[in-house]
Amino acid sequence: MQILIHTDHHIEGHEAHLQGRPPMVVTQHAETLYLAVTGAGEKLNRMIEGALGRAARTEALPD
Repeated sequence: MQILIHTDHHIEGHEAHLQGRPPMVVTQHAETLYLAVTGAGEKLNRMIEGALGRAARTEALPD
């Protein structure tokens, strides 16, 4: 996984790329760098869990 952080005093976004899947991007604006990174990490975690959960449910469907 690769995480990119763009900033100009505020975090602009993160990009995570899971193997075999398109990049996932979240944005979190906050008053401090810590709050921005923490908030973006939480969003990204929910996004990844959702994508992997959907994939698992799709693979589990009978033919």
